[in-house]
Amino acid sequence: GAGKEYIIMAKDLSICMITKNESDKLDHSLSAIKEAFSDNTPEIVVVDTGSSDNSVEVAKKYTDKVFFHEWNDDFASAKNSAIDHASNDNILLLDTDEYITESDIKSIDDFFLNGNRNALGLIKRTNHFFTNGEERTGIEWIPRLFSRKEFRYEGKIHEQLVSLSKKPVLRKRVFLTIDHDGYNLSEEGIRKKADRNIALLEKEEKTPYILYQLGKSYYYKGDHNTAADRFSEALYFDLDERLDYVKDMVVSYGYSLINSGRLEEALSLSPNMTSRRPVD
Repeated sequence: GAGKEYIIMAKDLSICMITKNESDKLDHSLSAIKEAFSDNTPEIVVVDTGSSDNSVEVAKKYTDKVFFHEWNDDFASAKNSAIDHASNDNILLLDTDEYITESDIKSIDDFFLNGNRNALGLIKRTNHFFTNGEERTGIEWIPRLFSRKEFRYEGKIHEQLVSLSKKPVLRKRVFLTIDHDGYNLSEEGIRKKADRNIALLEKEEKTPYILYQLGKSYYYKGDHNTAADRFSEALYFDLDERLDYVKDMVVSYGYSLINSGRLEEALSLSPNMTSRRPVD
């Protein structure tokens, strides 16, 4: 029956997470995992990158798979370390500030049982953030379920899963929903986080995705003018309009132009944004 399948899936899945100095969020995230999976919680792997609070003690309440990784300004390195410590090849990766709110175990089960090893499972994330003093939410589908035999993380920040075999990657939606409150901070907190991200992103090769993330970071800290310039640079490339980040970038670019008073540029945008070239 369904219960048996569930146990098979849970036994073969590892949920991986990296953390540093966010013990309250970590407790919330790990308890949400326990609640979502009930009596058949998969293996949980937590890698701490140098906490000075009680994050390690909190993690040990939920799992004995707690490890350490020296922080080197590289999120991909830390996440790959967590994946390497897992007992299973099937991975669900969550961040400390993400909390499972809904899960369909059969949907997760089916994703892995269907044997599409070169596939990424997309989960639904609701982002909570403040802008102009108002709380807003945004929804996106992000790749978090995968086989570690097929994928590794690359990138110091806003790291992406990259196919080891270089085969075409399938993307499939899986019925797992999480809340994300990483940007639900004070204005000062958002500025600090955005500045940290910008410093790391500036060290990366300026691919369209990195330029998009730079634009988002400037957008979050309220520098809409620079955000628009970074989005414009990214839109100079030949982009796949079906990718979620490209869709979001087009919308964010329009808002950045409006918010920075560049109304004529906003009004002159082509309906087919990804084929446009920046205005000289």
